[in-house]
Amino acid sequence: MYFKKLLINYEDAIKAKDEDAINYYNKYQNILKRINQTKNIRELLNTIKGAFDWKLHAQFFNNDNIEFIFSILDECENEKIFTNKIEGLATLLEVPKEPFIKRIKNPPNNIYDLGTIDLLNICFKEKEIIYNQEMFDIWKKIKILRNYYPTHANPKDNNYKKLVLYFGISDPGIIDYQTLWDNVLEKFILSLNYLKIALKWITED
Repeated sequence: MYFKKLLINYEDAIKAKDEDAINYYNKYQNILKRINQTKNIRELLNTIKGAFDWKLHAQFFNNDNIEFIFSILDECENEKIFTNKIEGLATLLEVPKEPFIKRIKNPPNNIYDLGTIDLLNICFKEKEIIYNQEMFDIWKKIKILRNYYPTHANPKDNNYKKLVLYFGISDPGIIDYQTLWDNVLEKFILSLNYLKIALKWITED
């Protein structure tokens, strides 16, 4: 009952210094946040999938990884859970390279050594598409972060420090994994919005 009152007037709960009620309220807000994140990612992935199918006849995200989408709703309480989540997110970027290789008119000598992120970047440059480079940086950083867990995350590693700082963690020695995961998801959603905008500039092949 008090929880319902709290939802109406959060400031009164703060003034009353009711820690239990405040914690319930914050937990409720976090659940709403994860629901919105899940909704945004699903909608963006579906929109992007349609654009890739129609304009590039290729797949950039592994939309079959439904387990990852639903796992967003779960809390990220520790390193083990974070490791599973970042693995699932990185898996979205693991798709066949051949459709992109076929569309590159002037391939570099090492084209078969490149991943889909770099191949898509080359495709965009050849087509003179207007896009935000940060989306490619976000995807690469997500894959690098995945490779650090669970065994290579070292707070004394300068590259690791810079990486987690990019995702909003100032002290790599004391990581709140829920915060880290939330920040990774926000960056990923940002990248999807950048990609959605860029795809509008592509004409059908």
